[in-house]
Amino acid sequence: MWTKPPSLQDKDIEVKDEWQEFTLPDGTVTFMNPKTGQYSRLTTQDAAKVIQRRVRWRQVRAFGTAGDGWCWASCLGIVCP
Repeated sequence: MWTKPPSLQDKDIEVKDEWQEFTLPDGTVTFMNPKTGQYSRLTTQDAAKVIQRRVRWRQVRAFGTAGDGWCWASCLGIVCP
């Protein structure tokens, strides 16, 4: 069993569970969550778009095509399976 060394304080530092924006030396903007260690280059708007596209794609796969090669999702700009 692990025990805390005496040199450490009694209270741990609380890390907020929030995404923070960082700019890398090359100018790339990234987002990092220090509590979980996750990082992303997507903004919240871009991440929402990715999720929406994926959900629509799954709906298309579940609904399928009309059998004649036409797919209703093509009206939405989604590539049909």
